[in-house]
Amino acid sequence: MNILIRTDASSYIGYGHVMRCFTLAEELNKHAANVDFICKTEKGNLINFIRKNGFNVHELPAMLDSAQDSEYIGNLIVNRIERPDYIVVDHYNLSLPWEEYLLPYTDKMMVIDDFVNRRHKCDILLNQNYGFRAQEYEDLTPGGCKRLTGPLYALLRDQFKEMRKAISKRSDEVKRILIFFGGADTSNETKKAIEAVTLLNNPAISCTVIVGDSNLRWKEIEALCKSLPNIAFYRQVYDIAPLMINSDLAIGAGGSNTWERCCLGLPSIVIIQAENQRRVAESLEHDGIIVNAGWFERVTPSILMKIIMKLIDDKKKLSDMRTKAMETVDGEGAGRVVAEMFR
Repeated sequence: MNILIRTDASSYIGYGHVMRCFTLAEELNKHAANVDFICKTEKGNLINFIRKNGFNVHELPAMLDSAQDSEYIGNLIVNRIERPDYIVVDHYNLSLPWEEYLLPYTDKMMVIDDFVNRRHKCDILLNQNYGFRAQEYEDLTPGGCKRLTGPLYALLRDQFKEMRKAISKRSDEVKRILIFFGGADTSNETKKAIEAVTLLNNPAISCTVIVGDSNLRWKEIEALCKSLPNIAFYRQVYDIAPLMINSDLAIGAGGSNTWERCCLGLPSIVIIQAENQRRVAESLEHDGIIVNAGWFERVTPSILMKIIMKLIDDKKKLSDMRTKAMETVDGEGAGRVVAEMFR
């Protein structure tokens, strides 16, 4: 089976889209599928990362609009590569016209989505987010479309499934806090979270801070961490699961890393950084799986510090969050998605 994946990463949008597609590609590779990526050469892209991990990448000029994007890919299929069995697209700026243009160039189309706000012409629709139902897409997708919704289909790398097996009972004490806001963190919530932990003024609590290569402020964050006690700084960590396992509480965004934390039973405080995270964060908090600190512009270090303190003092809530998180995500999502693609 030949698969063509169209997705992007950049300093603006982060790398969540590419990383979940990369996870899908790794799972497809286990089933002898040939996977090619198509990505724009925007600042903060992950093209070299994808190539270093064994996948071919066709580069698109950064300035192409949606129509030019689809035309470029159509010409690529006709002139340079074997016709794909699937085109997989994970991109907010590419929608129905893009999909319709490329349908004659592929046997099937798969769309990875986070919103229920636009029509799609596809054979499989994947929305891995909590609280979304397949029925919501009935009027937005063709009748025969497979609609895969919810964290049952969360695209997580194998390391999370494997590390999950090694989890022993966590302590009810919060001794290490993990701070990670994905690849870009354009609003600099990382610094805010570090300041909040510092305000705790608790030498018994240490902190692990992770930033991505797409974070334009990484040098500033590194310098801040070095100036403070009990803080370890990491940049562009691929094997993040061990750091999650060794943490008692996480502070992060409401994107794809949410499912990684849930899979490993790591309680988390979420700051909403983008509109597509709002519904998910609110649904997860309603069901006691996370603590939702709210929209980033309204969260100050002082407010966040008080949320952390309240949670540290509520050992039962922490324990309940761990249990509910692990019940929500089991790490088998990529396998389920690929099984549907081959069915």
